[in-house]
Amino acid sequence: FLMDTAVEEYAAALTDGKVTDAAEYQDAWGFVTVARELSSELEGSSSQKVAAAVDEMLGLWPKDAPLPPADPAPAGQVSALASRVLLALPQ
Repeated sequence: FLMDTAVEEYAAALTDGKVTDAAEYQDAWGFVTVARELSSELEGSSSQKVAAAVDEMLGLWPKDAPLPPADPAPAGQVSALASRVLLALPQ
């Protein structure tokens, strides 16, 4: 749910490759941040794999704050990384 919602929010934030809705952009960041916190509750090697995938996704946002950059990552990149997170989840 968190990954799907993050992808939707991020895509809604962009128009022609630029952030046009800062609130949606920040919402997407929030969902990914919550996913990162929850990844620590997983057991075994899945925890590390999911955390690494979510960390890579979080790297798309500026480290100091989730303020929209002038040149944000494409929505497709967020979607691809969300898929990586989902693939890392235990079956």
